[in-house]
Amino acid sequence: MSRVAVIAEVKLAPGSIGPYIEAAKAALEPTRREAGCERYGFGLDVADPHTLWISEQWSSKEALYQHLKTAHIRAFFAAVEHLDIVDMDARLYEIDKIGPIELPE
Repeated sequence: MSRVAVIAEVKLAPGSIGPYIEAAKAALEPTRREAGCERYGFGLDVADPHTLWISEQWSSKEALYQHLKTAHIRAFFAAVEHLDIVDMDARLYEIDKIGPIELPE
């Protein structure tokens, strides 16, 4: 089993960004406590206040799939399904090595 990461870019209409963030806040801590969750966060794009980035790292694909079945994620999906999501690009990465970034000299 290898680690996996998910990076998602979510573009929302102006009236939808606030409710989306509130729904994300409710899911954040329960997700971080899940078995297999190594990193989980949301961030606003500094160049576009209507774009959110989601960054996740899981110990395995199975842990990620179990996460998607939890009550707090189902509640999150229910809370955001009526919002105006303009575009979303979510990608799954299989990780074979993790290490620090070394700056060039």
